[in-house]
Amino acid sequence: MKRSTRTSYARSVFLALVVGAQTASSAAFSAAPLRSLIVGGGPDPRTDAAQIEGHVHYVASLLPEATKHVVLFTDGKPDNKTVSYPDTTPEGDARSALSTLLPKYNLLSPVLLRPPQLGVAPDGPSSREAIHRAVGRLLPKAGESKSNPLLLYFAGHGEPNGDRQENTQYDLWGDKSISVHDLSTEIARLSPKTPVVLVMAQCFSGAFANLLYYEGKPGGKLVPQNLVGFFSSQKDREASGCDWSTGEEDYQDFSSYFFGALCGYNRFGHPVQGADADGNGVVTLHEAFCYALGHDDSIDTPVCTSDIFLRRFGAPWDGNVYETPYAKAWQAASPAQRAALDTLSQKLGLAGEDRALAAYDTLTYRDPLGQPDQLAAYRDASDKFSTLCQTTLAILFKKCPGLRWNRSRDYNQAEKSAVETLAALPAVCHDVEESSKALDRAQGAIDNDEAYLRRFLELYGSVVLAERLREQGDPATKANFERLWQAEQQSLPLRYPHPTQ
Repeated sequence: MKRSTRTSYARSVFLALVVGAQTASSAAFSAAPLRSLIVGGGPDPRTDAAQIEGHVHYVASLLPEATKHVVLFTDGKPDNKTVSYPDTTPEGDARSALSTLLPKYNLLSPVLLRPPQLGVAPDGPSSREAIHRAVGRLLPKAGESKSNPLLLYFAGHGEPNGDRQENTQYDLWGDKSISVHDLSTEIARLSPKTPVVLVMAQCFSGAFANLLYYEGKPGGKLVPQNLVGFFSSQKDREASGCDWSTGEEDYQDFSSYFFGALCGYNRFGHPVQGADADGNGVVTLHEAFCYALGHDDSIDTPVCTSDIFLRRFGAPWDGNVYETPYAKAWQAASPAQRAALDTLSQKLGLAGEDRALAAYDTLTYRDPLGQPDQLAAYRDASDKFSTLCQTTLAILFKKCPGLRWNRSRDYNQAEKSAVETLAALPAVCHDVEESSKALDRAQGAIDNDEAYLRRFLELYGSVVLAERLREQGDPATKANFERLWQAEQQSLPLRYPHPTQ
């Protein structure tokens, strides 16, 4: 693996001294047999959307045949109908259109249920007990190496856990959950020699970077494991990737880009280009993370363990972090970070040496957020959607007057009649659906821009803070950071089972 070029010879010598003893174990990281625990699904069938199932299927398919793995999904029973997907029958389309036309009624979108299609049989349910048993199964037995890497992948829903932003939770089956602190107790069971790679694709997942610390408590003593984590969202932000839709265009989410970059092909078999930023023929975890930062067109705001370390132990964060000239930050960045900064700059229309400060001002002070063409597109889509809704509702209210008041005694019959009416008008349902999607896309463009700004600023801050830490930090903190940084520069022994080329 190539190391990025640094501007200071003295610092290069220091890095060589810090990480030189790790070279042998680092080289073995991507070659050693893999262990893996995959946890997925929603807390109930309706929230267990087909897209979540798709994430689990994709990552499970990337594991080499020799991988010792455990897959925990929903209730763990392969024949139970626990996966929800869109109802595209005429009645389903009609109910979907009606829920779109009457958003204040909180009508449930129509979905159907089917058994999971994971490509592998689940080994148990998504539960605390099953996770505890799985970690026990994956612990090295007598005669087995303790240095084999362990991949932990979680795909599903997350909750903020009240106001405890540093201890958010991942939703388990049956409306249960596992928090940062809970998962830290499982990590503590592992050998200190076991490298751990954690990838989480759920809302508020960034708080799980606190697994760096004992008991998951931020700022505490660092755990002995060589642990790195990559998360789809900041601790106080929602994430994408849990929809019912399963088309290729719907898979705009962090983990799809992250794993696609690592294995070279996305979940639809298309080759991934440009992830190997330093051109050495190996895509590292760091490179895959940076590739996702630049290419995932969604609301995701990914963070990784080195980001969180720098926010806690790096040089003091002050206003001049973003006043650092772009050329200076770019020079200090790794090749993958440079590529991500350039890509995000292009998407945001940022240029010049003060672009970080401009991005900060835009995110903080622009109201409404969004570029002029995006705001114009949103207003246009909103006007068209509103007009179509009013026209369609006028027809329904004339035919089903009780539909106007969802608490009236005639409402249930009126709703049934409205569904029958819409089911006989597929073109109207189609227009409502397409107009709603157009509005969502227009809003999504604005939301994505906000996410790009947050990604750009998070990455910029990490680059500047890392540079300051390496120049000004105390030896112990620098050594801990370099150990973490080096671990993020490794790859995983994944495969792609059916490449198109």
